[in-house]
Order: sequence, then structure tokens, then C-alpha cells
Amino acid sequence: MQPISPARKPSRRGYYVVIALVLIVVGGWSAYWTAGRGIAADILRNAKKVAAAEGGELACSDQALGGFPFRFELSCRPLQIADARGNRATLRALRGIALAYNPKHLILEADGPLEASGATPRPMSLSAGWESARSSLRIGEGSVERVDAVFDLPRFTLTDAAIGAAGLSAQSIEVHARRVRTDSDGLDIALLAKGAAVPQLSAGVDAELVLSLPRGGPLLAGGKEFAAYLSGDEPVRITSLRLSSGASSLQGHGALTFNADGMPSGEVMLTVAGSEQLAATLAPFFPAESTVPTALQGAVLGLGGQTTLDGEPARSVTVSIDNGRARVGLVPLGTLPPMF
Repeated sequence: MQPISPARKPSRRGYYVVIALVLIVVGGWSAYWTAGRGIAADILRNAKKVAAAEGGELACSDQALGGFPFRFELSCRPLQIADARGNRATLRALRGIALAYNPKHLILEADGPLEASGATPRPMSLSAGWESARSSLRIGEGSVERVDAVFDLPRFTLTDAAIGAAGLSAQSIEVHARRVRTDSDGLDIALLAKGAAVPQLSAGVDAELVLSLPRGGPLLAGGKEFAAYLSGDEPVRITSLRLSSGASSLQGHGALTFNADGMPSGEVMLTVAGSEQLAATLAPFFPAESTVPTALQGAVLGLGGQTTLDGEPARSVTVSIDNGRARVGLVPLGTLPPMF
């Protein structure tokens, strides 16, 4: 009978290897996070220097940068921005969050109120508040590729030197912008409002506006101002326009160009259900003295072709616009206000 060998003690070498690997991963991740934190701080510092060099200001008060180990978090309380032309904005608090494993996707959360004032092209001010405001930015090759923002229970008051004060509140407002990497480097923008409370209207307003801007991609990167783009040669394509309130609803599409004074030219095809209430629905969106809402209702009722909209009887017309002067066929509607 062979002698029984004594039991061999388990080797600790495997534990040491695992511990060593964990320490290497933790150390490497910590170094990566520290480097990323430094890069974020440098970007903010350089942004402040660039703003100052251009005659403006970027102030991040009570600045905090943290989020270890899985996030980069930057907060400002408040955030103040100004440019050399006299435009200013102050936001009570802004928090920026980027996941450490996906730093090109940035999440922003903002606390109101927002107070802003502008000096160009004419004096105006904006006061805004909300229950919550969230935004998502996706960064591509050196520029912003996509922006999505959602405001819950927003309320805005805009005071313009030309039109006076106007207020707006809603259940929600969404803004989406996407850079389209084609030969034209375009930009698609969608604006959606649900349950908007508009003066003079007893029912809430649901609205949708989808625009396609050829060669508008640089707008997301701040390479061109919106007014400067609009006054260029590229047409703004209205992919979808929808407006509904009570028994009246409107849908449209078309294309417009703008001159240096912000006056539009082009054609917009409209389909209207509940035409008898069209003037009342559109009136709050035009200056008090404008004849366009009433004239458009008359043109739709008198000249509109029979069709349907969302299963309801409707009428369709084509509105032609020449430097702000709108007409349906040979029937003049009046002059539209400048868009910027």
C-alpha cells in the first residue's frame, strides 16, 4: 500500500495576481479620471479667457468639479454670460454631467430663473422659469452634432422694444437640433410645445415646427449667427408646421428665404380644419393691427380646396409671400412682421 501524501496548501499566487490586477485597474482609472477632470477645468478656463479676449464675460460662480469615479460633474451657481455687443444672461444654477466612459455625451440640468437681455438687433429682455430643464449634447469631431432639450412647465416673458411684452407658459416645450453630415452640411431643427397657454385663447395650444436648414450645420458649433444664416441665400425648408387649439387645426409645409430686414419670401402650403375659428387661433401670434389672420380665414373659406385633416373636413390653400407681403392667388392677406 502506497503512503498517503499530505494535502498541499493552496497557493496564494492567484490571489496576489487578482489583487495586482485590481490595483492596476483602479490606479489607471483614477489617473484617467484625474486627467479628464483636468481637461474639463482647462476647457472652462480657456473659455473664460476667450470670452474676455472678445470683450465678453463667462463667470462660473461657486464652481465645483467632481463626480469620481464614474462621472465628471461641473456646477456653477450662478452662471453669467455676456458678449461685447451688450447681450447678457444669468442663470441661477447649471450642472453639467458627462459619463467617464462616454465623455462626448454631455447632460445639462438648469435651475431657473433665467434673466437675459439683448441689445442687438434691437433691445429686448427675457425672463424665464420652469419646473425642470434638461438638455443632452452629443459631441462629434470637434463640434456639437446633436442637441435635445426638454422644459417641464416653462414660463417665459419676452419684452421687445418693437412689440412690447409677451408671455407664454406651457405644459412642456421641446427643442431638438441635429447636424446632418451630407454634402450640404445641413441642420434639422424641431420645436414642439404642448398645452401652451396663449393670451386671448381659452383652449391650450399644441404646436410643432420642423425646419431643414441646408448648410446650417455650423450653427450648432457657433460658427455662424442664426440671423446671419437666415439673411443668406439658402432657403429655410418648413418640413412640418402644425398648430391646433380647440376646434381649429392647421398643417403646412413650404420654403422661405429672408432679406436683410428679416422679411420672408416663398410659398407655404396650408391645410386647415375648423376654418371658421382660424382667425381667432392665429390672432395672438400677430401684431394687434395685423389683418393677416382675418384675411387668411376668408381666403381659406372662399378659395380653399376641399380635403381632410386627421379625418376631419378641411380646406387647403397656397400662401405666396414676397418680401413679407402675403397673398392667396390674387387675394392680398397683408404684411407679415419681420422674423428677426
